[in-house]
Amino acid sequence: MQDRAQTSKFPAALAAALVALAAHARTEYTVGDLYAVADDGSRRPIAARFVKAGRAHFPRNAPHYIELEGIEPGDYHLAIDAGIPKADGRFVRDVRVYVNGHRCQAYRACVPEEGNGAQWFSFEKQPLKSGDVVAFFGPDTSFTRLRVLKERLADDVVPRVNEWIEGEAFCDLSATALTPTSLVVNVTSLLGRALDARATYVVTDYWQNEVARGDLDLTANPTFGKTVPFAANPTGETRAEVRVTMRGAGRTMRRLLSASHDRLAGRRPRVLLDGGWEGAFGFGDGTPKGRRFRETPPADATWRPVLPRGTFPRVDGKEVQMAWFRRRIAVPSAFAGLRVLFKAERLSSNARIFVNGRLVKAVSRAEYELPVEADITDALVPGENEILIAEQGVLSRYTDEDLAKEREPTYQDWRLPGGPVNFTDPSLEARPALALVKRPFVETSVTGRMIKVTTDVPAGCSVSHRVLRQGREVLPPFADGVRVLWMNPILWGPEKFPLLELETTLKDAQGRVCDVLSTRFGFREFTTRGMDILWNGVPYRGYARGACTAFGTYGKASSGVQPKHLSRTYLLDRLEVGLTDGARFGRHIRFPEIWYDFCDEQGLPCSFTSANCPFGQMEARFLGNDFYWRTKAQSDCAMVDAYGHHPSIFLWYVSNEFWIINDRRAYDLIAPSVKALRTKDPTRFVETGSDLDCRGLTQILSTHYPIASCTLDPATWYPNMFYWRPIGQDFTVGAGMPFGQTKTIGNAHGDALIPYGTKPISVHETGWSVNIQRPHGSTRFFGDEGYCGFNTLEAHHLFVNFETFVGQRDANVSSIQPWRGGSDGTSRAMPLLDVQLVERVHAFYEGTRVAYQANVFHDIPEAESLGFFWELRDAGGRAVRTGGEALALAGCEGRRVKIAFDVPAAGRYALVYGIRGRLEKTLAVTSFARRGDEAALLRDPCVVGGDQPVTDAMLRAVEAGGKLVLLPRTEYPEGLPVTLRLTGRNAALNFTFRPDHPALKGIAREDLSLWHPNHVTGFGYFDKPASGGVKTVIEAGGPKGLVYSALVEIPYGKGTVYATRLVLNPEVNPVAAQLLRNLIALPAAGTSARGTLGVVGTRFLKPLQAWGVACAAADAADIAKNDGRFAAFFVDGRDAAAAAALRAAKGVKALVQNPDPKVWGVRLDGLPAPAWRGNAVKTAADHPELRGLTNGDFFWRKLGLGHGGENPGAVDDVSLMLEPLGTAEILGETALLYPRYLARRDGLLLSTLNMDVRQTAVKPLAERVFTTLIANLGVSVAPSRSLSLPKRLRFEPVDLTGVLNRAFVDEVENDGKGGWSDQGPENDLREFKLPAGLHDFGGVRYRIERPKSLFALTSQFRRRGNDYEQVRIDMKGKKAPWLFFLNASAWTMKLHCLSVFVEYADGSEYEILFTGGQNLRGWTDPNPGNPSEGETDTLTQLAFTVPQAHFGKASVFSTAWKNPAPAKPVRALRFQSLNRPVAMFLAISIGTPAEAEADAASTYDEAMAKRLYEQGAAHQRAKDLRGAIALYERAHAADPRQLNVMNALGNCHDALGEPAKAAAWYRKSLDTDINQPHVLDYLNAAEAKTKKGRGAK
Repeated sequence: MQDRAQTSKFPAALAAALVALAAHARTEYTVGDLYAVADDGSRRPIAARFVKAGRAHFPRNAPHYIELEGIEPGDYHLAIDAGIPKADGRFVRDVRVYVNGHRCQAYRACVPEEGNGAQWFSFEKQPLKSGDVVAFFGPDTSFTRLRVLKERLADDVVPRVNEWIEGEAFCDLSATALTPTSLVVNVTSLLGRALDARATYVVTDYWQNEVARGDLDLTANPTFGKTVPFAANPTGETRAEVRVTMRGAGRTMRRLLSASHDRLAGRRPRVLLDGGWEGAFGFGDGTPKGRRFRETPPADATWRPVLPRGTFPRVDGKEVQMAWFRRRIAVPSAFAGLRVLFKAERLSSNARIFVNGRLVKAVSRAEYELPVEADITDALVPGENEILIAEQGVLSRYTDEDLAKEREPTYQDWRLPGGPVNFTDPSLEARPALALVKRPFVETSVTGRMIKVTTDVPAGCSVSHRVLRQGREVLPPFADGVRVLWMNPILWGPEKFPLLELETTLKDAQGRVCDVLSTRFGFREFTTRGMDILWNGVPYRGYARGACTAFGTYGKASSGVQPKHLSRTYLLDRLEVGLTDGARFGRHIRFPEIWYDFCDEQGLPCSFTSANCPFGQMEARFLGNDFYWRTKAQSDCAMVDAYGHHPSIFLWYVSNEFWIINDRRAYDLIAPSVKALRTKDPTRFVETGSDLDCRGLTQILSTHYPIASCTLDPATWYPNMFYWRPIGQDFTVGAGMPFGQTKTIGNAHGDALIPYGTKPISVHETGWSVNIQRPHGSTRFFGDEGYCGFNTLEAHHLFVNFETFVGQRDANVSSIQPWRGGSDGTSRAMPLLDVQLVERVHAFYEGTRVAYQANVFHDIPEAESLGFFWELRDAGGRAVRTGGEALALAGCEGRRVKIAFDVPAAGRYALVYGIRGRLEKTLAVTSFARRGDEAALLRDPCVVGGDQPVTDAMLRAVEAGGKLVLLPRTEYPEGLPVTLRLTGRNAALNFTFRPDHPALKGIAREDLSLWHPNHVTGFGYFDKPASGGVKTVIEAGGPKGLVYSALVEIPYGKGTVYATRLVLNPEVNPVAAQLLRNLIALPAAGTSARGTLGVVGTRFLKPLQAWGVACAAADAADIAKNDGRFAAFFVDGRDAAAAAALRAAKGVKALVQNPDPKVWGVRLDGLPAPAWRGNAVKTAADHPELRGLTNGDFFWRKLGLGHGGENPGAVDDVSLMLEPLGTAEILGETALLYPRYLARRDGLLLSTLNMDVRQTAVKPLAERVFTTLIANLGVSVAPSRSLSLPKRLRFEPVDLTGVLNRAFVDEVENDGKGGWSDQGPENDLREFKLPAGLHDFGGVRYRIERPKSLFALTSQFRRRGNDYEQVRIDMKGKKAPWLFFLNASAWTMKLHCLSVFVEYADGSEYEILFTGGQNLRGWTDPNPGNPSEGETDTLTQLAFTVPQAHFGKASVFSTAWKNPAPAKPVRALRFQSLNRPVAMFLAISIGTPAEAEADAASTYDEAMAKRLYEQGAAHQRAKDLRGAIALYERAHAADPRQLNVMNALGNCHDALGEPAKAAAWYRKSLDTDINQPHVLDYLNAAEAKTKKGRGAK
C-alpha cells in the first residue's frame, strides 16, 4: 500500500509536471489533430461546426481519433482536457477513451478551470508507441488537448474511476439488430482505421435449429453494414450471435440478439400483445374510501399510451393506487375451435381481468409475480373485443382486520412483497378444449443416467413423452411418472448447452390425440460433495453476478416510450456483460421468463427468488398469520410449475434474512415450505438467504455479508481482517467459521458460525459499500483520497471487495455474489486461476528468515498440473533467491503454498511469484542493514517504556526544556497539557500529512505500514486531538475518518513529549529502529512554533484565545513595524489600513479572514455547486500552509440517510451539509482548496472559511483547521484538553418517576406499550435483575426504579403508544456541574438522533446532541466495550452488560456531559426526539465535584481517628452499639475522610433499628468514594427498611 500524494493542480503548474520524452517525440496534440473516418476508410478532419474557441464538442456517439507520432515504445500516461463538469458541480463521470480498442482507465481529474469549466483527466500507465490510435467516444464529451507523459499530471486532484469498464472495445456493435426475418450487422471500428477482422453470425430458432450462418470480411472499411434476410421460423422466437474476431490478435467481441413474433401455426398458436395499450391511473386520497378497489375508472379518467413491460409505482410524481389498462383485440382465425387464453407474465397481487365488461379472472395473492392465465373464450364476441385490466397498488399497510378475516388486503405491505401495479408481457394463446394445463416436470440424473417426467393428466386421459434434439428424436416414447434409463444423454453444461424438446402427447380415453405440448429443457444435475457444488458431476464455483433484486426493476413503464432497460436487447447485453466479466452464476434474480430462456441458451446457472419471500424484519403479527403462510406454500408450488423446466434455474431462494437460525418461530413457519419445495423439486437446491442451511433442511450454507464488519471493527487490521481464520492456522472440518480477527458472520445473525467442510457455502450478498462507511471508512486503506470525490470511493469499494473475496475464496466458498451492479471489474478479483500472497510484510533486516504463504486459487473444473514459482530479484533483475513446487490440482481445488528465504544484503528487491507460463505478480521488498545500536535505543534516557511510571519530576524536567518519548501504556499522566484518550483502533496501514517532519527522516511513506512479522503497526491509537497545538505525525483512518493518532508531538513548557501507540521493537523492525533514532535525535524544543499572533480585529480575539492561540490585539501599525513581537497576524479582511500595511510590508506572515473585494481587490464568487458545499479538498498534498490537515478536516457533511448512514448518491444534497465550510470562493489567486475557500497571494493566506460554527460535530474540525493554519504560520497554540471525568464526584439522582413509561420486560412486540424497546419477549432486558434503588454503574451512582424503569422517545421503527416526542424533566433550579445519562437505543443510526436541551433559570439553554454510534449506542452493540469516538462535549462508556436470549448480551451505557456554565441553576431538561431510533433513558444523575480539601488535610488527625476507630470496633463486637457510635463519631470528627468509620456508623444504626440514620452515613461514605458496591447494597437495604417503616406507621 502506498500513500497516494496529491500535488498542485492548476494549468500554470502543468509544465513542471511533465517529464521530457525523447527530442523527436511528439507529446502534445490539439483539436487540429483530430480526425474522423468516413465509410470508405478515408480520414477527414473534425467538422468545423463541432469546434468552438479551440474546443471540439463531439456529436453523440461519433468516434474521433488521434494517431500518435514519434513515440518510443514504452509505458506512458495520457492526459486529456476532455469534458465539462455537470451543472450540479459533479465531474463528468464517463470520459470514454480507447487506445487500440482497449478502454483506458481514468485515474485522476483536476478541478474545473476558471471561466470555461475545462477538466483534465489522466489515465493509468499503458504501453504506447508510434502509430497507436487514441479514440474518443461517447455522449456529451469535448476535447481540447491530449498529452503523452512519462509521469502523470501534476494538477490531478480528484481521483476517480470509470463506472463502466469493458475488457475489449475495438469496435462498436450497438447498431447490430435482429428482426424475425433479418439480421442487420453493423460494425464500426474504434481504431481509426478498418479492422483486420472477420465477423461471424449464427441465427437460430427456439429449438436451436440454424436459420442462417455466415462469415463476413471487415478489412475493406472501418464502418461495415450488411443485412442478412431469412424466412420467419414457426417457433415464434429467433436468436442471433454476432462475433467479431481480430486476425492474429485473438481479441473477440460478441453481441447477442433476440426477436419474438406471432406464432400462428401448430396446435397452440400465439399472438403477442405488446402494443396498442392505454392506461389510466388513480391516486386515492389516503382515506379508507380512497383505498377501495375500483373495477372501472372514473368517467373523466385520462388515458395515455403505455407499454406493458414493467411496474407503475408512480405516475406524474404521484403514487399509483389504482390502474386500468385497456386494449381492443381481434381474435385470429387460427384460434378457431380452440380455447382462447389471455396471458400476462405478471400482474399485481390484487388485479381483475374483464373482457367486454365481463369478469374473467380475479388474480389471487398466490399468483403474485407469477404468470397469470385467464380463459376468455366465453366472453368473446365476433369482431373486436375490449380487454380491461384493473389493478391495485401499494398505498398503505395491512390492517389487523384484514389479517383476522384472512381476506385479500386492499393494499400491500413492503414486508410482504407485493409491489406496485405490475403489467408485463401480455399475449393471447389458444389451446384445445381438452389440453395439458401445466407443463410436465422433468427430473434428470446424470449419475443415474435417468429421466423421469411427471404430468398433471386430465381425468380419463393418458400421456406419453419423447425427447427430440433439433427436430430429431433422441429418446423414443416413454410413459409418464416412471424412471427411464438413458445411457448416453445429451448433457446441458458445464461446457456446452444443448437444449432438448420434450414432446408430450395427450390422448383421451378413446386414444385420440387431443393435445401436444412441447417443453424445452436441459439434461443436467446439480448436486453437492463436501464443500463443492457439482454440475453434472464436475466441481463448479466462482463469481455470482447479481442481476436484480426484484422484478420491479425490470421496468417502470409509465409512458409509451420503452426505456432501454425494459428491452430484450438490454437483457441480453446485460447477460453478455456478465459472462464477459467472468460470471459463473446469476444470483438474487427475479427477471421475466425470457431472461431464463437466455440463460438456458448461454449456460448461466441462476437462482430464482420466491415471490412471497419473507424478510427478517417482518412484523410479529405476520409471523402467526396462517393466511400468509398458506399463500406462500401455494405460490412456491406454482413457481416450480411455471419455471421448473428451465435448466439454468438451479436454486429456489425462498426467504431472505428471516432469522431462522436465531428464532425458532421463524424456523417453524418456513420449514414446511422448504420441505414441500424439496419434495416437489428434488433437482434443485433450496436456499434460505443468510440462514445457513435452515437448521439442516437445505443442501447449501447461505450467508450474507460474512465478516462485513471487519472494515468497521477498530480492533482488526489489514489484511488479516479479511480472512476467516488466523492467517497461519488451518481449517478443521466441522469447526465453526469464521474464527479470524472478526467473527461476526452476517448482518442478521450475530455470531452464528458456519460449519467448515460440511456443505457448499454460498455468500449470497457481500461487499456492500455500507460496510465501508464511505467516505470516512475508506481512509483506513487510502488515507484522505476518499474525500476527493465520490467516484474515487468506487475504486476504494472495489479494493475492499477484492480483499474480501480473497478471504472468502481462502475459506473455500463456492459462490460469491457481490452486492454491486454494473460492469466495474468486480469479478476481476476472482479469476478462475489466481495466486494471492497472504502476508504483505515488506521491510526486514538483512539475514532475517522470512516466510510467506500464497493461496493458489484454481476454480477451473478440470484437473491440472501447475508449476508454482517464486524469485527474489535485485534491482538489476537478477534472481538471488528462487523456489517453487509442482502442483497437481483437482477441479476447483485450491492450495496454500509457502515461500521462504533469508533476506539478502541491504537494498531494494522484487519478490516475483506466480504460475509459470500463466501468471506473474510482484511484491516490493526492502532489506535494511543493522547499525548495532538497536538494543540500546529503548534504553535511552528520554524513552519511557510502557511499564515505567511517568513521575512528576520527569514532567517538570520536560517543562524546563527536556524531552520524553512515551511508548504505549495503559494510562497517561494527567499533568500533560492534553488529555490523551485511547481508542480501540489497531492498524497496519498508516499515513502522514507531515512528510517533512524530522521524526520521519529516512522513512518512506510505504514503510509506515505492514510491519514484520504480522502486519500490525500499533494498538489502541489515540483519539486525534482537535487542537493544531498537538501535531499528529503518523495517523490511521477508520470508520470515523482520519481521527486516530499513532504518533503525536505535544509541546510542554519549553520541552516536548512524543507519545506513540506504535509497536517499536527496534531489534525486529528496521523502520521502528529508524523512527526511534529520529525521535531521540530531535531537539528538546521539538518542532512546535513558539510565536505570538497579532490579531487585527477585536471580534476574532476571543474565539482564538478560546482555542489556545497565543495572541494579542494588534493594528496596522504593528504590521508596519514588524518588530518581531508577532510571528504572524490574523487580519479582519475589512480593515483597509491593515490591508495597506500588509501590501507595503515584506516578509510578514498573515491570514486574512473574509477579505473584502473593495479592500483587497479580490474576486469572490458565490457558493459552489451543492455537491461541494460543506466540503473541500486540498489542491496539493504538501502545501506548507496545510501541513497536518487532511481532506477529512474539510468534510463538514453528514453521510446521508441510507443504510448504515451512507447515501453517496445524495452527496449533492445541500441538506447534508452540517455547516457551510466557507462563505464564498476566492478567484484569481493560488487556490489551496477546492472549492477555493483558501488561497495564497504573495505569502499571505486569504480565507473565507467558516469560523463561527455551531454544530457540535463540526466544532473540533473548525478548531483543528484554524489552529493548524495558525501554527503553520509560526504561532504557539496551547493544546486543548479533551473531556475527562473528575476523580471525586458527589452524585444526586434526578427524580424521573413522573415520566417513566416502560418496564424492562416486554411481552408483545410493537404494541406501543413497551417495555424496553418494544421488540417482544425475546428482545428485552428481563435479565437485568437488580432491584429498585441506588446502584453504581461505571463509577456513577444512578437510581433504578421499578416496575416502570425507563422512558422511551418516539421512533420511526415502533408504534408511538405512550412514548414521548418531547418530554420535560423538572430540575428544580439545581446546579448541575455534570449530568450523567444512563441510556441505550435500538435501530441505532449513525446520525443526530435526539437533542437534550438544558434550560437554565436565566432563560438561556444548551443543546446536547445525541448521535448514534457516539453518545447514543445500541443495546445490542457487539463490541460495547470499545470506546465511543467522535464525541465533543460528552463522554460515553459502558455502564453494564447482562445476558440476553436473542443477541447473547445486552448493554447499557453511561453518558457524561460537562456543564459549561456550572454556576447557573438548571430549570429543566427538555428531550426532543427526531423520530429515528428508539432512544431509552433509565436514569439521570447530577455530579458535583467534591470540595477541595487540600488545605484542611493538614489539620486532620489520621492517627487519632485510627485509634478511636479501633476502640469503637471493640465496643461494637461487645454489642455496645451506643458506645461504639460515640467513639466512631469522635473518630469521624478527627478525620472525616475515613470510609471505614462512616460505614461502621451506618452498620451500628442499622443494627439498632435506625435505618434512616444508617442511610445518612452510607450516603456520606459514598459521597466520598462511589466505588463501594457493598455500601450501595447497604444503602438500598436501609432505604427499603425506612420506606417499609413509614408504611407501617
